[in-house]
Amino acid sequence: MNGSYTNDPVSQSPGFSMDSIDLGPPIATLRSLGALSKESAPPSDSHLNGLHNRASLNNNSRSMSYDPISRGILSSRDAQKAINIFFDHCHPHAPLLSEKLRQSCLDWRASSPTLFLAICSVGARFWGNDISRLDSNQGLHPRFFDLTALLDTAVSRLLLQPTPLDVTLDSIRVLLLYAQWMPCSHEDENRDSLRAPNAHPRYKSRYNDISAWAVLGLAVRYAVILGLDRAAIAPFQGSDEPISEEDMSRLRVWHNLVTCDCNLMLASGLPASLDPAPAASVARVFGTHSNAQQPADLRVTALVELVVIAHRATRSSSDFSGRHLDTFSLRKANTELDEWERSWVVRLRHTESQHNQLPFTSVRWYRLAFNSASLGPILSSLNRSEPQPLQISLLQSLETSLTAASQMLLSLSSHGAKYVWQLESQDTSSFPEGRFSVDAAALKRLKYAVDSTWISHTFAVTFLVLCYVRGTIDDNLRICGLSAPTSSQTCTAPVPPQSTSIITRLVRLALEIFDGVCQSPAFHPARDFQAIVHNASLLILSPENTESHNQHEIDNSAMQSLLDLIDDSGLEWPGNLLDTGTDFTTGWGVDGMLGV
Repeated sequence: MNGSYTNDPVSQSPGFSMDSIDLGPPIATLRSLGALSKESAPPSDSHLNGLHNRASLNNNSRSMSYDPISRGILSSRDAQKAINIFFDHCHPHAPLLSEKLRQSCLDWRASSPTLFLAICSVGARFWGNDISRLDSNQGLHPRFFDLTALLDTAVSRLLLQPTPLDVTLDSIRVLLLYAQWMPCSHEDENRDSLRAPNAHPRYKSRYNDISAWAVLGLAVRYAVILGLDRAAIAPFQGSDEPISEEDMSRLRVWHNLVTCDCNLMLASGLPASLDPAPAASVARVFGTHSNAQQPADLRVTALVELVVIAHRATRSSSDFSGRHLDTFSLRKANTELDEWERSWVVRLRHTESQHNQLPFTSVRWYRLAFNSASLGPILSSLNRSEPQPLQISLLQSLETSLTAASQMLLSLSSHGAKYVWQLESQDTSSFPEGRFSVDAAALKRLKYAVDSTWISHTFAVTFLVLCYVRGTIDDNLRICGLSAPTSSQTCTAPVPPQSTSIITRLVRLALEIFDGVCQSPAFHPARDFQAIVHNASLLILSPENTESHNQHEIDNSAMQSLLDLIDDSGLEWPGNLLDTGTDFTTGWGVDGMLGV
């Protein structure tokens, strides 16, 4: 027939047969018929069999291009130093790896060069701490930006050009390290062009709610493909097989992913993705096992149980952001957090410096994040024209938030170990007397913390200052209107607080913490928030002999600077944490008083 469709005959491939083909998902079915590259074979359970079981030599050869030693970026000696820095100082803040890796780094460098690169990149961020050095890159390895550029390429491939062979436990580890110690970037060229020729280069952390959400989201996807949520837990559910080192390693990764997921929800208001209950059900078996790394694994066990409390509260309120808990769910969560703390203080009583380390740093942050979420309306300038009495539930949330914020800061002082456990914001006698000086050892540990740490600590001091300038509390943190002032020296906004007041001492402590961490000219993620802390402090730490009228002008100028810095930080806090549904800048005015 004219115009009929014709085509050249296609010869059948040798050995082609459908005899043994099972009908599965379309891609899997077509792959079994040779439609896709052999390199794209689906991940199997062998991906979960430990650090040294790589999927194929082809994939390994491709990954070797990310080895910083073979690329000439690091010497073997520098790589070992970076790994030691990571395990000595960084890993305790997020213990997701086996400590045995540091003893066999050359072995797993060959089998997992991208993980090797990620660990080296984190360690290279904290290269030097000698404050007498004038090197503009002090604190950073000289090839730090070459390392991070290579790591960026590796992580980008996991997102943009992945194959099933990339879906491994080590890829998840890389993403978790990247999300928690995110690389920095040079500030934009326009700002650089305005800088004096001899000025130190300025760097900015990439960490924000969206970047962390994206990287952790990819890690969750990889974990789901691997079935890690089941495979990591199964060996601890009464299996006849002995629990192996590989089993412990898998659950460490899953625990870290679950806790990061919850922490991001608290900091950003973005919904959490993972159910922590199955992991928590076996957490104590994990934390007390003979193969456990102590005290890190036991601390994480406690942290996972803490995540369960948060998860239960959000589900009870049908609020997956943690921003709108109903009164009953919030009260129940606070009760469970108190019970959790009483229990774990006893279990971890023999661990070093537990007053300012995991998991107790986390429980204070959980309390502050959950309870401050309901306080937006009473801290809004829109509500101050007609003072209204506070509801009992809001009073409780305010008191809990003030206590938690104070504990977060005071735990880093030389008084922390003695006072932080019994601290009550409405009891001035529960605070130590005199200056709150920073604990040098605690500050040194804090320098290596995960990036989100600086959000929680900056928010703590910002929250305290906001409560004061809104007239919600006096300068000793007591909620205004609940009782008569106990001293004629007690001050409320817009009068600056007394130099000996609790809020003044806490804010000065916060300044000392951030200035201590940021004293070198090199990059540190705290530097992105240091200016916010300074501007917040200007609102209440201005000279006492300043005229009242001039003080009001200083406050407004400082507040506007603070708003500009918060807007530039790339984060939606504390606006999202104190969300009133109105313009954020409107809610930050300092004029007037809030009646209670």
